[in-house]
Amino acid sequence: MSDYKDFAQRIKIACDNQPRLPANKEGQETWLSSRLGISHEAVRRWFSGESMPRRRLMADLASLLKVDERWLASGYSGQTFVQDKSKRA
Repeated sequence: MSDYKDFAQRIKIACDNQPRLPANKEGQETWLSSRLGISHEAVRRWFSGESMPRRRLMADLASLLKVDERWLASGYSGQTFVQDKSKRA
């Protein structure tokens, strides 16, 4: 169960660091559910620490949030956020 709570913290961090996402939690949940094509309830459970996405959905979520999939899934600290190469000058 602790893994779910830890994941909830990481998804919140990832969302808070994405300027294109709504600032409030409910807006973030709605934005993610619509982009991933899943229920709002499923995303709500991630944010509340009740569940985690399965592997394929985890990869899609990490890509959408521009974070390292290993970090998002397990907290692996090798690389937290993926650099967006298009933003380099």
